[in-house]
Amino acid sequence: MIRSRHLLFSALFFLLHLSLSAQTIKGYSKEQVQEFSSKVEDQVRFLEYLLNTVGSSETSARDKDIIIRESYLKIFRDEKVQVEDDLLLDRKVVTNKDVTAYMKDIEFFYKNVEFKFKIREVKPSQKDNGDVFFLASLDRTISATTLSGEKITNTKPRFVEVNLQEKSQDLKIVSVYTTKVSRDEELNAWWNGLGSPWKNYFKERFDMAPEDSVTLDWLYRFVSVDSLDISGRREIFGLQALSELRDLKVMDISNTAITDLGPISNVTFLESLNLTNTPTSDIQFIKYSDRLKHLDISNTRIEDISQLLNLKSLISLKAENTPIMGFAVLNEFKNLTHLDLAGSGFNNVENIKDLNKLESLNLSGNYMINFSALSGLSSLKSLDLSKSNLQDVSPLKGLTNLELLDISETQVADIAPLESLANLKKVSADETKLTPAAADNFVRKKPSVLLIHHVKDLESWWAGLSAEWKAALKKNNPQITNDNPGIETLTQTVTLPELSLQGDSITDLVPITRFVNLSSIDFSDNPVSDLFPLSEVKTLVSLVGKNTQVADLSMLRENELLEHIDLEGSPVAGIRGVTALSKLTYLNVDGSGISGDEVAEVLIQMPDLIVVYRSEDLASWWQGLDPRWKDTFRGKYSLGEDPDTKQLHQLASRPELKFERANIPDLTALAVFDNLRSLEVFDAPISSVAPLSGLNLLTKLRLSQVAVTDFLPLSGLGLLEDLDLSNTGIEDLSPISNLRQLRKLNISGTNLRTLKGLEGLTALEELDVASTNLRSLKPLDGISSLRKLSCFNTNLSSRAVDSFRSSHPDCEVRYY
Repeated sequence: MIRSRHLLFSALFFLLHLSLSAQTIKGYSKEQVQEFSSKVEDQVRFLEYLLNTVGSSETSARDKDIIIRESYLKIFRDEKVQVEDDLLLDRKVVTNKDVTAYMKDIEFFYKNVEFKFKIREVKPSQKDNGDVFFLASLDRTISATTLSGEKITNTKPRFVEVNLQEKSQDLKIVSVYTTKVSRDEELNAWWNGLGSPWKNYFKERFDMAPEDSVTLDWLYRFVSVDSLDISGRREIFGLQALSELRDLKVMDISNTAITDLGPISNVTFLESLNLTNTPTSDIQFIKYSDRLKHLDISNTRIEDISQLLNLKSLISLKAENTPIMGFAVLNEFKNLTHLDLAGSGFNNVENIKDLNKLESLNLSGNYMINFSALSGLSSLKSLDLSKSNLQDVSPLKGLTNLELLDISETQVADIAPLESLANLKKVSADETKLTPAAADNFVRKKPSVLLIHHVKDLESWWAGLSAEWKAALKKNNPQITNDNPGIETLTQTVTLPELSLQGDSITDLVPITRFVNLSSIDFSDNPVSDLFPLSEVKTLVSLVGKNTQVADLSMLRENELLEHIDLEGSPVAGIRGVTALSKLTYLNVDGSGISGDEVAEVLIQMPDLIVVYRSEDLASWWQGLDPRWKDTFRGKYSLGEDPDTKQLHQLASRPELKFERANIPDLTALAVFDNLRSLEVFDAPISSVAPLSGLNLLTKLRLSQVAVTDFLPLSGLGLLEDLDLSNTGIEDLSPISNLRQLRKLNISGTNLRTLKGLEGLTALEELDVASTNLRSLKPLDGISSLRKLSCFNTNLSSRAVDSFRSSHPDCEVRYY
């Protein structure tokens, strides 16, 4: 190994002298061409050295890995360079591989191999576009020992094509081949060599009929796929189709009869691989798949995973019920976030103690030692230790991010150490040594945690229901005619899509967790306060709980299908949590006291959500509205004579309003628009902007061609970025002097004589003062952010404007 390292470093040092002095493409002298040719020979010799190092049984795995991942780029253009396969001596179809795949196959096909290159000539040439390249012709001799111990010797002609890179003047190998064939010929040969199962797969995937002919265009489409799913196709026994699928990133060959993974070594960019339920036992062919992020080898015959040492990018690894003999390599997968070793024979937690990024871990069905090592896995959110020899949960008390824990069918008797876990949501502890008293005590101390324990069957669930719950379920399912319903009736009950529990005197929703198909529930007029049980009902679409004690909605954030929530008359304390519900279109929290500011905050993220929260106020507002405003709103937003509360909330939550030449008497009607971000009023008979003083979320305001002189009410609108007061009666800029966020200001067409008051607007980028009585730009001297100034048709002198231009060279000035 020391000798091979020495040779490797010597060769790399030699390559440092291969860079060429700067030249133009044309006009190389004979001497220069000879020099390039000589260096091409050097590269071919270095290629010979690399291949021999990889092929030598004496080279360490680390040195081989360095060559396959890094060193080859010293002489090759990139990882996509194609090399014609000459390693299988009986191959009848020309097959090209990425250079890294070719080098991996050397180790896969031979125990030991020696390459000898006899260079016949190096011929310089020039392409039609003027690029210079060299073609090295040589005789390649392989002397090798196969994996079965057979000695072979073979000699073939080979060609190495080397490009001269114009800018860097470097020489890089771009192709290695014996038979120069076109890509078209290569794909036709590939297709003709495939068996019927593979041909049928591609035709089905591209919606072709079995009798359809496959043209060259189709072949190019076939081989351009980046994913391959042949799961369950028992008729496919081999992966020979992979030879041309060079862009594959995702592969699923689960539930097939495939055993030989050799062709996977050709897939350079593989990111996800599923081998579940296949009879494969040898996984060495993916050991160089350094881009692999997701790997599933569950229910296979794989025993040795030590060769996967270099898969540093792995995020997810599943190996359920796989007879793995050693697990020490797992600590090398530092990026793992999901690990599933259920029933794999995993026996020592020390083998995963360094996986600090793990969020999900399944060790179910294993007999293990060193449970204390779990304490260092601080990122864990989900942990499954069911059916294991676990007795003590103390090592878990430091897992502060833990949310889900399964310790079912273990010897655990005490779960008190889990009381310190603030993020814990669910503990499955069925068939443990946990007593009912201990479980009840834990629930009292951790009421937010759903503890599943002593679960038997549906009959025991029914037996534990309160009389109120039983009565409510009888009402929902008339098939329940007595207090001892049969198992079929109970199964029918827990699969009901809708539940109506209004006024049934129920105090909690815990029994809801049994309902597997529930889409709609109404528990109005009940003293229910905790919605956590509903978090288990992932199918829920509609939730109605009027006049309840519900205050916290955060428990619903994982109910991703929720579209409708009506909690009218309930003391809801906050609604920010609903922003996680992407399908939610209606939320009623009327009578809860939710503030307009919080509603506005939610509507920024969910602009299509209708939030009903102030029906009384809006009804009163509409009742007292000036008829001219009512007509304006009806015309612009298709409202009826008497809009309902939903329509009024939709109207009042609009983020933008625009009125041009509208017959509106004043702006008092806008005071309820507490989500308003943009307002434009043009040519309207208004004389006061006082009603706008409370619209604190405004970022854009246009008040143009209105008879307003007092703009002091705008002084508190600190979020304003765009303000247009053109053609108004403004004469004093002091009311807007505190609007520090202003980026754009239009005060053209006014009687302004001075810009005093703008000195502090340091964020200002655009200013329009055209058609004013302005005589000086002095107040703008300190505003370096200005990028555009319109000041034509004013009393400004050209001297003043030139002076401004000189001090603000980055500002575009429009003046004439």
